[in-house]
Amino acid sequence: MTRDNIMSQIDLPTDFDFQQAGRQVLEIEREGLAQLDHI
Repeated sequence: MTRDNIMSQIDLPTDFDFQQAGRQVLEIEREGLAQLDHI
């Protein structure tokens, strides 16, 4: 399976910002860990 085939199966806008998405995921994970620490 070529990389082009893999990418075509993922339905993302062509201008999708992977770095921004990654930062958002990290922020959400940090918030979740902080909440666990306060229990």
